[in-house]
Amino acid sequence: MRAQIRKLAEPFSERDWPALTCPTCEEGALNVGKFIYEDHTTEEDPDPYDGDPTAPQGCFHGHLICNRGRCGAWILVGGTYETGWELLIRDGENFLDLWAIVTVRTLLPAPQIIELTATVPQPVADEIRRASTLVWMDSQAAVGALRSAVERVMDDHNIAKVTQKGGWISLDSRLKDFKKTMPSPGALLEATKWVGNSGVHDPRKITTREALKTAEMIEVALHEIYPRDDNAIREHAAQINLNKGLVRPE
Repeated sequence: MRAQIRKLAEPFSERDWPALTCPTCEEGALNVGKFIYEDHTTEEDPDPYDGDPTAPQGCFHGHLICNRGRCGAWILVGGTYETGWELLIRDGENFLDLWAIVTVRTLLPAPQIIELTATVPQPVADEIRRASTLVWMDSQAAVGALRSAVERVMDDHNIAKVTQKGGWISLDSRLKDFKKTMPSPGALLEATKWVGNSGVHDPRKITTREALKTAEMIEVALHEIYPRDDNAIREHAAQINLNKGLVRPE
């Protein structure tokens, strides 16, 4: 998981947006576009902060823009903010520096929260993308999507999901069969399942940070189950060894 994704789990300064990868082209970085901040003032109460410039808080919305010329995609972003401040001295006079401290609640389309190899099956990748959208607005739903990704891994490995009588087999039972041949990633997928269960049954809120930590577990498991296809580079290395030197195209 990229550090830029982890940063979004906590409030941060509007002046320090992480350089997220564009979810459209997956090559460019997202630059900050135009943002609008709306505080809690109303017609009935136009100054609920009693003139305190450090007190405003509310919601923000705007867009990020891919810096890759051939893409230029816009990503919609929204969330909440409060005011950060620092008293500075400029030219011998006090100066109040103000900025917004933002908490992201929506990214559409959302950058993928974990990195997947090209060998990950599409049904698994689809659940990861769904979790990537949900994690900012509904962490409980996000860990549910990650749990569903575990189910799709079981499907891909032909682990039975229905009994001979047509009843559903629990994910816990499916994982026990899976761990007989792949115990290491199986343990990580099992932990993902437990967190997903908590998202449904435990009344305590799952935080964005906890959901991202769960995503990291499944990321490590998926890299072990579906490693990068490195056959081409291995073949190139074999040719160099055979030639006892660099192999160049003729």
